[in-house]
Amino acid sequence: MRNLPDFLRIAAGLVGLLLAIDGRCQDLPSAWHPSVQHSALWAQRTAARLHPDLPSCPVWLPEETVGHAAAVEAVLQGFGDPHTGVAQRERADRMKRKFGMLPFEVVRSSEGTIVRKSIAAALPAGARLLTVQGCDVAEVAQGWSDGFVNDVVAAELGVRAGGTVLLRWIDPIQGDTVSGAVEVVRDRRGRGAAGGGGGAEAVEGGVVLKPPVFSTLPTEWEELPQAGGVVLDLRGHGGGGVQEAVVLARRLTGYTGPLPQAVVLKGSPEARRLQPDQLLSGGGEDWEAVWKAVRSLPDGAVDTVRFQTGGTGGPHRTGRCAVLVDGGTSSAAAALADWLQRRGQAVVIGTPWAPSAGGTYGNAVRAADPETGLAIRVATAAFVWDSTAWGPCAGPGLPDLSLEPTAAAWAAGRDPVREAGVAWATGQPWRPDSATVAAWMSREAPERWALWRGIERELKPSGEWRRQAWEAVSTHATAVAWADLAGAQAERQAERQAERQAGQPVDHFASDANTWAEAKTEARQRRDAALRAACPASSLPALEQLLNPSKPAVLHFGIHDRMNCGVCKPGEQ
Repeated sequence: MRNLPDFLRIAAGLVGLLLAIDGRCQDLPSAWHPSVQHSALWAQRTAARLHPDLPSCPVWLPEETVGHAAAVEAVLQGFGDPHTGVAQRERADRMKRKFGMLPFEVVRSSEGTIVRKSIAAALPAGARLLTVQGCDVAEVAQGWSDGFVNDVVAAELGVRAGGTVLLRWIDPIQGDTVSGAVEVVRDRRGRGAAGGGGGAEAVEGGVVLKPPVFSTLPTEWEELPQAGGVVLDLRGHGGGGVQEAVVLARRLTGYTGPLPQAVVLKGSPEARRLQPDQLLSGGGEDWEAVWKAVRSLPDGAVDTVRFQTGGTGGPHRTGRCAVLVDGGTSSAAAALADWLQRRGQAVVIGTPWAPSAGGTYGNAVRAADPETGLAIRVATAAFVWDSTAWGPCAGPGLPDLSLEPTAAAWAAGRDPVREAGVAWATGQPWRPDSATVAAWMSREAPERWALWRGIERELKPSGEWRRQAWEAVSTHATAVAWADLAGAQAERQAERQAERQAGQPVDHFASDANTWAEAKTEARQRRDAALRAACPASSLPALEQLLNPSKPAVLHFGIHDRMNCGVCKPGEQ
């Protein structure tokens, strides 16, 4: 229950909220179209009625915000809760029928906004977008990394199906800057391909599973093999019903104990009354008991409920598991990825993902404006998954292998993140394309990258000697990355020793904490032997100096470029 200061804080917030509804929250830009004004004001009042926290509704928004749904989204961002906003699914489905869709999808990376898929003849996959309708792509491409969000961009640009959108991009092959126009087309894709669906694809030694939005009615997950590797692709996954996420967690780990949830109730009584209409029946009596407990909590209460073992899901599986994530992995999907990683029964590959509110996910109800049909979602509760392992102040999720696609990979039709996941899950070496491994080494493995740069500067390899040198260095770097993954997993599993002694399954691929160190030593020995075998005799002394420098004469520490280190090579800049 709440203590007295919490009670006073919440009471003061509710008073302020009523004042905000009557005054400040209604102060919207006068230049907005009346229909936008109506929807924004309706969204404010509805969210304020269902959400107990005092919103910081904006009194001014950039003039560039011209889209109907985009304006309402900006208003709702003032609540500071990532689970309160425009309901994207309804927004996309409605807008794409009226306006059509852009004939390409993009992904954001450190290289910029890259075209991932394209059915426009003039716009190739791998192109780096620069401008859209004369505006910098960063101003108009918010959310484009999720495929189904592409369906609403045409609407926000004010272009209907049959119209054209002017683009400027950098050609992925020639490197030239190109200008052109693409036609907005009618949607011919299925709902799943548009970003909300999923599926399972068998690969040699395992399966790649891309779940649709999680449901409150758990599925059996028949696609999961009892043995073999599983790649769980949660990139761009917005979460959904925690019931199905829990069932999937049990199937992937064999964990049969309760999953504690620290619950912070944020919704008003009206919001809790709406919850039963949003929940499907099924999943076992324990699911119903959990939601009954949540709905019975008073406003602002903090309590713990447990998802027990009654949910169906079939026998657990054994074998490796790789989870793919990106900045779009959120809510229950983010909690699932974090939980699997912390238990040491999966490695996470991709880019950092930020569980909303730092390790929490929320339950939300939805409401629709009867006049415009615009749908919004309003957070009504915040949960913390497995609060015995981490608290609500946990930071963004960090992958075990930080990796993102390069423009060259997209242009070649490759998905390096998926390739890495499949390789790990099936117990194969990691063999990325040259552009991907070079980009990864320069950011994540600077010592190996410094060795390669030293070989380039000092030995100036060419022809077959250069190819063999690069292969030796890159193979070593990826082998070390694989050993580091095994080591990280082994360390996390060691922290769960008590659970393993209680009969929980052990991932036999990473159960020996010493194996990973031996693998790194062996990989270095193979690298050095391959470099010596390929190196011209005249360059062998210089190669030995790179591999085993006679300096430093004094001890110093840190990953560094030996060729530019004043201790390793005194007197040089």
